[in-house]
Amino acid sequence: MDSSSRHFTRLWTSTLPKVAAFVSSMVHAVSDRDDVLQDTAVAAISA
Repeated sequence: MDSSSRHFTRLWTSTLPKVAAFVSSMVHAVSDRDDVLQDTAVAAISA
């Protein structure tokens, strides 16, 4: 794992609870929440 991947992983794991709380407040179906969080992670790492 290169340094930018490690940095992203640290940032994502520290931010995930807040992102998950926000998504949970907007998306009520659990399976949809998981999809939104996964899509968000992919978009963030691709950016």
